[in-house]
Amino acid sequence: MAFRYVFLSLILSICLAGCCEPCEKPDWGTFSLTPGTLAKATFSGLSSRTYVSSQGQERTFTQYEPVQAYETGSYNCDFSGRCAVCCETYTTEYFYVQMTDPDNQNIFEFSIQKDFFNHTPKEAPDSIGEILFLAYNTDRISGSIQNLLNTTLTETVTLDGKSFQQVRKFSVVNPPILPDPNEMTDLFFSLTEGIVGFIYADGTEWRLK
Repeated sequence: MAFRYVFLSLILSICLAGCCEPCEKPDWGTFSLTPGTLAKATFSGLSSRTYVSSQGQERTFTQYEPVQAYETGSYNCDFSGRCAVCCETYTTEYFYVQMTDPDNQNIFEFSIQKDFFNHTPKEAPDSIGEILFLAYNTDRISGSIQNLLNTTLTETVTLDGKSFQQVRKFSVVNPPILPDPNEMTDLFFSLTEGIVGFIYADGTEWRLK
């Protein structure tokens, strides 16, 4: 009797699966990064970076070889509990760099992608610019620079007596209540030098040596 119920369930499942129409949504092709955008991000070609603090400490970070590859993206998906997901697809290029301290306690990540956050794959490839995402320890501090090819960073910062131009400041969303010396609150990024410095909650400043 138990076998009969299992057999009937199997037949029912096959019949239901047969009712699913094939996914016939289009593929919108391949979107490559603009060469000029990658050329602008010269920081990605750097390797080890040494930072000094306002208290005389030093810390060396390793910036690894960039990863440049293609991945499949999804758009305009239909969801069905029985027939799975049917999406329009496209292939897009990305560029990824990571920089860490020796203990992997402080990790900076940089990713350049086609801007499918503000555009769709239905648009002409030449009309879709690039966006740079920056993150510290996954999401403790994060942000982005849109329209990367045509954007100029205009801020200037002085850290421990040394000035850095053409930077952008990124800050933690919820600053700690206490002056925690291990809690980073601000970092400063340059397209030519990458992370030029950062500040902790106790006011300690770190800058490129």
